[in-house]
Amino acid sequence: MNKNIIITGATGFLGSNLVDFLLAKNYVIHVICRENSNISNLSQIKSKINIHYYDNKINNLIRVVN
Repeated sequence: MNKNIIITGATGFLGSNLVDFLLAKNYVIHVICRENSNISNLSQIKSKINIHYYDNKINNLIRVVN
């Protein structure tokens, strides 16, 4: 069974380290970030996570959660 988790704030120092920790625990990571977010803290693990960009539309957030 996959362990999915959604993380907001993953582009910052604490959030990116949380993503690293959870990846090591075999979680499937979904990150929600703003369209203009600097994702450089995630650049080395970008291929291992699912990045969803928030475009100020609630329907897109609902789609990610579902």
